[in-house]
Amino acid sequence: MAKEIKFWDKYIQLVLFAYQTKELRILKQILYKLVYGKKLALVIDYKLYGSIIIKRLLEIIDKVS
Repeated sequence: MAKEIKFWDKYIQLVLFAYQTKELRILKQILYKLVYGKKLALVIDYKLYGSIIIKRLLEIIDKVS
């Protein structure tokens, strides 16, 4: 695929995100949870995880500032 795509480095983050959010067949778990120890909260799931998303965003803001 790298031969077909000229600027493959722009797609690395998307590929990693797709890989980390896919459920592993053997473990029946998402890789993100195994690596980071917490459930993945996507913006699309705001109705379900709105408070978690806001909490994480505030944590990121605190770390950056």
